[in-house]
Amino acid sequence: MTTYRKRNSKRQAIIRHKNIGTVTRSFKYKSHAIKWVHEQENIIEAGHYGLLKPDSVLLGEILSRYCKEITQGKRSANTEERRLNRLIKNPISALTLDKLSSSVIAAFRDRRLPDGARTAHYDLTLIRHCLKIAIHEWGLMLSSNPVDFIKMPPTSRPRQRRLNKGEYERLEQASHLTLNPHTWPTIVFAIETGMRRSEILGLTWDNTNLERQLA
Repeated sequence: MTTYRKRNSKRQAIIRHKNIGTVTRSFKYKSHAIKWVHEQENIIEAGHYGLLKPDSVLLGEILSRYCKEITQGKRSANTEERRLNRLIKNPISALTLDKLSSSVIAAFRDRRLPDGARTAHYDLTLIRHCLKIAIHEWGLMLSSNPVDFIKMPPTSRPRQRRLNKGEYERLEQASHLTLNPHTWPTIVFAIETGMRRSEILGLTWDNTNLERQLA
């Protein structure tokens, strides 16, 4: 049985079930509360609710499962897998999820900041999404995501880099010193199209139209 009630300025969703008892959570908007209820009901119906107890699951175990089940379906799987493997080796991954408080996450953030704000931001985003998936789809019994309560590092502004005078010629000279004959054509292609390295290397004949000059 599910009921909704207004509490202060928020909407509270209350789920009562014979097997799990009563579970409540508050949201700013009722639409968010309804979405959460549907997610919890799906978990209950699938028999997954409560299978992951925070005091018996390590963050590293959740990250490993995320890598196998979620990351492998992404276009940037290789890059994200390397980042996850690095996270799994970090001491924070040896903590059980009940010890993963917002203060612990904030301390992790501060330790990562010397390596760059963008790097710290990527790691925190991965942890946050991993916990979100575990809560919504894997039956992790966490009432909230600790990453949601900390200040995220600011991301740097996108770069607007253009070649200065003479740089094109120096690039061409340097590329001819390499053993790979495709280096200079790839650089020219990148300059002309503005495509990133991963986009260029991922380009295949089935998504290329030479007649229309489209990729």
